[in-house]
Amino acid sequence: MAPRGPVLLSRVAGAPMLPMYLDRVDEGRFVLTIHPPIPAPRSDDGVCDAMSALWSLIEQILLDGRLGDWEMWTDFELMRTGAAA
Repeated sequence: MAPRGPVLLSRVAGAPMLPMYLDRVDEGRFVLTIHPPIPAPRSDDGVCDAMSALWSLIEQILLDGRLGDWEMWTDFELMRTGAAA
């Protein structure tokens, strides 16, 4: 049931995924943590491997106690703005 969009976009674009998260340390200060890239999958088996790598990383971040605000872009359509008048 995990969204496959980022992995499928990675495959089509041939670009690796770059997992990262942002922690607030106090008012107006943040720390950005960037994880190693997950290579773009080149096959259906590669899609499964990339999904597993991505969601294992997300699971570990959550288990480490980072349960703050999360954005999972399951529907890019909801992020579109209306046409300019």
